Amino acid sequence: MPDPILAVGVAILVPTQVHSAASLLNEQLSPTLRFDSSHLPHITLLQQFMAGGKLSRAQAALERVATPLGPFPIHVTRMRAQRFDDDTHVVYWEIERSEPLTLLHNRVSAAFASLARAGNGESFFNEESRSIRASTIKYVEEFRRKYAGDNFEPHLTLGFGDRDLRQAPFSWTADRVAICHLGELNTCRRVLYEQRLRARVRRSSGRRQAKQSV
Repeated sequence: MPDPILAVGVAILVPTQVHSAASLLNEQLSPTLRFDSSHLPHITLLQQFMAGGKLSRAQAALERVATPLGPFPIHVTRMRAQRFDDDTHVVYWEIERSEPLTLLHNRVSAAFASLARAGNGESFFNEESRSIRASTIKYVEEFRRKYAGDNFEPHLTLGFGDRDLRQAPFSWTADRVAICHLGELNTCRRVLYEQRLRARVRRSSGRRQAKQSV
């Protein structure tokens, strides 16, 4: 049986309070996208196609590049709306491109480069048998060229619509990074692997401990 090609995203998952805040705003927008247990709010670090049989290598790569960073702050600067098609806008939180966030994005992009493959609409999570838009496929195909590196613009998509919503700046701590199987509209539908960012513990040397115990 041939190895299936998956559309995957590496993303920062949000804590419960941020999930709740994003969901309240999402409910005021078009029902085209509704957050639930299989449509998770997230900040995309990378999207690409890869062979399902390489998932263990992807897990090891994510653990290798993400764990040393430890938790770091995420800063939401404002809410924006950008034209999505002729009828609506995509509404999102703009995220400050901080040094640790950029570092994580660059490390993930480099670590996953050798796993990239060509894919198509059948690569997406699609248990509802929905039609996968050409724009959804194209976004994954073009992510490295158009949306990574110097073009990386971190954001959290809230939904679709034309509502004039406001958002005061706020921050939270990122400590969860995941590999997700992507669905229509490049949503995070199923978590394939999750990696916690652990705070580093400072350890004293044995000599210093011995001196303190005298």
